[in-house]
Amino acid sequence: MPTCVVKGCNNNSTLQNKSQGITFHKFPSANEKWKDNWIRIIRNCRGQEDWSPSKSSVVCSIHFDQNDFYTTSKGRRRLVPYHAVPKLVGYAVFIIRRF
Repeated sequence: MPTCVVKGCNNNSTLQNKSQGITFHKFPSANEKWKDNWIRIIRNCRGQEDWSPSKSSVVCSIHFDQNDFYTTSKGRRRLVPYHAVPKLVGYAVFIIRRF
């Protein structure tokens, strides 16, 4: 059950799913600079300078802009490589709950 690592965000794959418009994204592994940007943003948000992501750490889609995504030919929603980073304006967290 991946849970978003953003402080204060309780979105997880058990309660939220793609049909609700929420997707979960692992930290980049193909590009160290891109991954380091994600880590820096999450460390600042969490107030934990020594925090490091695990292999299962994810950030949910509500922390990205719509232009950070593209849709594959198979209809899957993916982050734009080397461009998308979590957006945490004032570290505010907006949690979407749909019933």
